[in-house]
Amino acid sequence: MRMILKKQKYAFILSLFLILIVSIIALAHNPIPYSIDWTNTNLITTDNIWSVSGELGVRGYSGADTPVVPGTNARTVLPESLILNVKANQTNPDALVEGGVAEFEIANPTIALKGSDTAHAPYINVLVDSRGLTNIRFRANVRDLSTVNDAVQQVAVQFRYREDETGPFTDVPEAYIADATQGGTATQVTPIDVILPPLANGHISLEIRIMTVNAVGNDEWIGIDDIIVTGITSTPRRVFDFDGDGRSDVSVFRPSDGGWYINQSMNGFTGIAFGQAGDKIVPADYDGDGKTDVAVYRSGTWYLNRSLAGFTAIGFGTAEDIPQPADFNNDGRAELAVFRPSSGTWYVLNLLTNQFSFVQFGQNGDKPVVADYDGDGKADYAVYRNGEWYILRSSQGFIGIQFGETADRPVPADYDGDGKADVAVFRPSNGTWYLNRSTAGFAGIQFGITTDVPAPADYDGDGKADLAVFRDGAWYLQRSTAGFTGVAFGTTNDKPVPNAFVP
Repeated sequence: MRMILKKQKYAFILSLFLILIVSIIALAHNPIPYSIDWTNTNLITTDNIWSVSGELGVRGYSGADTPVVPGTNARTVLPESLILNVKANQTNPDALVEGGVAEFEIANPTIALKGSDTAHAPYINVLVDSRGLTNIRFRANVRDLSTVNDAVQQVAVQFRYREDETGPFTDVPEAYIADATQGGTATQVTPIDVILPPLANGHISLEIRIMTVNAVGNDEWIGIDDIIVTGITSTPRRVFDFDGDGRSDVSVFRPSDGGWYINQSMNGFTGIAFGQAGDKIVPADYDGDGKTDVAVYRSGTWYLNRSLAGFTAIGFGTAEDIPQPADFNNDGRAELAVFRPSSGTWYVLNLLTNQFSFVQFGQNGDKPVVADYDGDGKADYAVYRNGEWYILRSSQGFIGIQFGETADRPVPADYDGDGKADVAVFRPSNGTWYLNRSTAGFAGIQFGITTDVPAPADYDGDGKADLAVFRDGAWYLQRSTAGFTGVAFGTTNDKPVPNAFVP
């Protein structure tokens, strides 16, 4: 009986722990733009309870479980705290000796932080959703609330973007305040206004924390007020969109006559003679006008029929190279780029500056799968090797992912509309698409047959790539918003343009 009671006790404790964890994770991550100035004093009414302001997406932590020596550089304190903390309904910063996080109902109400020998690194977290946004801008006013003490009260701004809300933070050096207080007064206000690094872009759960640390001497209360978070809506990188309406166009290249046949979603049908049998089609936006340009690669020479800048021919590459045009520097224009299998080297030419660069990444036999996997607007070098993905992300660094089989066809694209290309494969043996979506997670969808040619693209303009296959002159599209449709366009031997870079 005693053993049973003990097990029941542990099970009860475990259930409470799980409820606590779920409650913490369930707190809202607010859409951007987001702001709060704490004038509503009903948001926090009880010590250590943030549930009332849960919909505001703000939490405070004491940092008592973060070992920090007094005077430690706040920028180096990156671990998280697990101790929720707030002292509610306070009225006198000079009278509150205990450190941590407090809500002061004073003439200009605010949330405030103060370090101490027990509250080593107190902070508040602002929880926002930065999906579809770039240039995340954080602003706040840091207020000196103490008229008595005089300490060097540092302030650091940091962020993290893990969906499970665990792990260390990343410091933002530009936002650091060496001392936010001035002895004997409570009038100093130090503004923070900073653009977070690109790593903060495009996350369903972005946490921005404002932290102080235990100072040498008697710490002071500092208010964190007038918080504003904004961002810039990122324009989805449209591909295979020849008329610039935001929708990929059903289109084919016919090797037998070098003709491009394009069923533009806004401007209707057009045909362009540009190329010859044996050419590799390389459609991309080379002049930055938002329209895909007709282009071919022929034994090391690029022939571009740009919609704004007109025709040009450029020698860049060799006959063995695999062309991979993409925007590697986020200037809105595709660079000329080739992958050389013999050496596993990428060569890139910026058409605007005429600057040349190269990167060794890959080996003979790899399939190049360049795309923007980290959502920073820059194409990343990537290769597919027998079911393994090797990606050199421009902001987040290298990653290797096992996803697929040797015979699969890699079809990376942004299938969930979060601004990041997703690792994905089409398996001809069963006509199934397997998607490892960066926000929406895994999906396996049967759509196609063995002989189909995969041609994923955003045909309905909702920012999400759609499943699509080309079969003997017929297109079958499973659009994420507009639903299924079939389109007769092309002949059996045509090359579907949205399949141009599917190895």
